[in-house]
Amino acid sequence: MDGSLGIVLLKLFLALIILIIILAAIGFLFWIVRDLIKSMKTTIEDDSLKASINEPKLWGESFIGKSGEAITDLIPKGVVHVNGEYWKAVSIDAKKIPKESQISVIEVQGIVLKVKKR
Repeated sequence: MDGSLGIVLLKLFLALIILIIILAAIGFLFWIVRDLIKSMKTTIEDDSLKASINEPKLWGESFIGKSGEAITDLIPKGVVHVNGEYWKAVSIDAKKIPKESQISVIEVQGIVLKVKKR
C-alpha cells in the first residue's frame, strides 16, 4: 500500500504543479492583455491630442497678426484661409469683407478667427 500511496501523492503533486503553471500562464496572459489595452489607450489619447493641435484655442495666440484671404464674403461671418488652413471667421467691426480680400487675424475666439480687412 505504501508504494501505491506514494504514486498517488506523486500524481497529486504533479497535478498541483501543472495547475500552478496553468494559473501562472493565465495570469501572464491577463497581464499582457491589460498592458496592451493600456498602451492602445495611451496611443489613442496621444493621437487625439495630436489631432486637436489645429484647434486655435490651443495655440490661438500664434494666429494673431497672421494674414490670409477671405474665401467667402464675410457678412460679417464667413470662411478665410490662414496659414494654409481654412477657418470660420467673423469681421471684427461687423463690416462686410469681400471674397478674395486680404485679411489680418486680430483675435481668436474658440475655433473662430476675428479678422479685419488689410
